[in-house]
Amino acid sequence: MANQDVEMTDAGDPASHYQGLIRADSRWRNLPDHDGPPVKPPGDVYDVLIYIRDGTLYTPEKLGQAVFQAASKAEFQSTNYRSNPLGGVMTRGLIGNDDANKIIREMDELIRLGRTVYTSPMALGDWIDTMFAHRYRPSLLHDDVNKAGTLRRVLDWADCWAAVRYRFLNFHLRDHPQHYELMDQKNYTDSGNRANDMVHESSVEGDCTIGGAYWLTKAERSLYKLTYGLRVSEGVRLRTLSTWNELPTSLQRMFEWIIRFINSYINWKEGRIRPRVRMLWNKLDTANVRYGQFIECVKTLIQDAIVQKKIYTQTWQNFTRATAGMRNAVRNSPLNAGDQGVPQAFMDSWPQERFKPHLSNDPIAPPRTDMFSL
Repeated sequence: MANQDVEMTDAGDPASHYQGLIRADSRWRNLPDHDGPPVKPPGDVYDVLIYIRDGTLYTPEKLGQAVFQAASKAEFQSTNYRSNPLGGVMTRGLIGNDDANKIIREMDELIRLGRTVYTSPMALGDWIDTMFAHRYRPSLLHDDVNKAGTLRRVLDWADCWAAVRYRFLNFHLRDHPQHYELMDQKNYTDSGNRANDMVHESSVEGDCTIGGAYWLTKAERSLYKLTYGLRVSEGVRLRTLSTWNELPTSLQRMFEWIIRFINSYINWKEGRIRPRVRMLWNKLDTANVRYGQFIECVKTLIQDAIVQKKIYTQTWQNFTRATAGMRNAVRNSPLNAGDQGVPQAFMDSWPQERFKPHLSNDPIAPPRTDMFSL
């Protein structure tokens, strides 16, 4: 796997986008971080800010009177920041009426809120986009609705990585002469098994997003297609269609079922091949052929759903036939012979995975949809 060290830089030149904020005497640059009561700067010269609500309703004469009255009652509200002709920034007390004070207070709150993201007043580039763009391909980023979606996925990956490392700790101590009894407790075995499942189980809907990371080379990304028979982009479409609100609910559920069906097949194949000699691969010929036919039908379903948000009747018929062929090939595979601890009743109902409670309600056949087009 190709690791890349990348240098993080601000996206774009902030001077070209935020001229008002980066002025030497801007409030953004000079407002103190503390949020206490304003401290009156020394000196007898003040700046004045008057805010008159609905000022256009006044005649010019009455507007002048209103401004004069407000100014005569103006009180110290805050500190203003101005360029010093001799260099640097000088401060002035800012007096104004109550309405002007509300505007200044709101501005200060927004500035302090903005500083929770942009910790340096001069570093106004979009560092979130920059960091993502260095690590993930544009196709992956464009698939996200917003940055929150991208960040959520990144945090999900971080959780998964934590689970991977927890699995090591858990399984290491299971065989430890001093700690194996502790690890036999149900809470430890359950959490360890969950982490182990995540590491060793198929995830056609999750692995396609990993293919969008730059630290996978083109050759390494091709492992996705070798495993699932789909390109990374096709896996992304399959995952997206399972939750795409523009599709009828019945079609979304159909694509959800397809994802589970693919994962069930890859898990079955993984469980039969890994413990045995790799030369047994020829016994998978029938199942592999059927799976290839099934995947071609899935690609056609994806295309129908994207283009017309319905499924052609012929496409559905081909899909159900391919699904039945897959079921029969797996249930009757010679690789099932001699399985330890796997009753024949389980294989007769594949892909309904009875030993996995969270999948116990999976239908054996794909869910029916009435969204057909001739």
